[in-house]
Amino acid sequence: MLMDSPIKIYEHLLHVLEQIPRGKVSTYIKIAEALGDPVAAKAVKDALERERFAEFKTKILESAQRSSDAFTDFVSDRPLELLASYQMEQAEQVIRDDDFNGSDRIAGVDVSYQGDVAASACVVMDSDLEVIDSASTVIPVSFPYIPGYLMFRETPAIEAIAEHVSGFDLLMVNGHGIAHPRGCGLASYVGLKLEQPTIGVARTLLVGEKEEMGHSVKYNGEVVAAEINRPGHPPFYVSTGHRISLTSCVEIVERMEGRRQLPEPLRLAHLEARRLMREL
Repeated sequence: MLMDSPIKIYEHLLHVLEQIPRGKVSTYIKIAEALGDPVAAKAVKDALERERFAEFKTKILESAQRSSDAFTDFVSDRPLELLASYQMEQAEQVIRDDDFNGSDRIAGVDVSYQGDVAASACVVMDSDLEVIDSASTVIPVSFPYIPGYLMFRETPAIEAIAEHVSGFDLLMVNGHGIAHPRGCGLASYVGLKLEQPTIGVARTLLVGEKEEMGHSVKYNGEVVAAEINRPGHPPFYVSTGHRISLTSCVEIVERMEGRRQLPEPLRLAHLEARRLMREL
């Protein structure tokens, strides 16, 4: 079952912070562990800069080694652990084979952020790299950036803009598909939510290593992505999102390449999202 709205992570954070007793302190990583994943330590640190959490800043240290009074006995629902389990469940629903009728209309979607606001843009192009439709919009953001959990932050903004274009055969997403620690990254989840074929395109790897010979990226013994190299540009990585094979992902991405690093639909969507955010 697809989740309609993400867990209210800031409410859980507040609940955890309120448990630190008077005269005690804790650390960012211990707070993140109480939320279910130590990778959220940076998000916790960023949240403490918000006025809502300002009163707790003096109770949090960078490292437990600086204090013998570090509090760790938190009671929590561990929401990130729940979300990670949900991601693994969704990974089982991802179709990794070709399941689309055409590839004449290729869309790219990207999101830009400023505080708690997201600007999303979608650009649809034909096989001649001509723009045939585009749209952009702005929505509020309620989930922080946490590595590995981008789909809970960004999917609402992508859903909001996808319905404003006339239609597309395939959607390129600025994020990973199955090349994800739990097999369901942003591109895969967007595909599941929209019931559309999606391709993940990302500038850096989240998991996996490139083979010494060739361009395949393997994770846990499985090929999950392909490295794309263009002269004069850093490499980027393509992975299956949903309803498309990795072979077809690479073929379509290479067909839609212009003169810059990223494929044109995604590059133009990125520029439009940035432009809209600057206007705000």
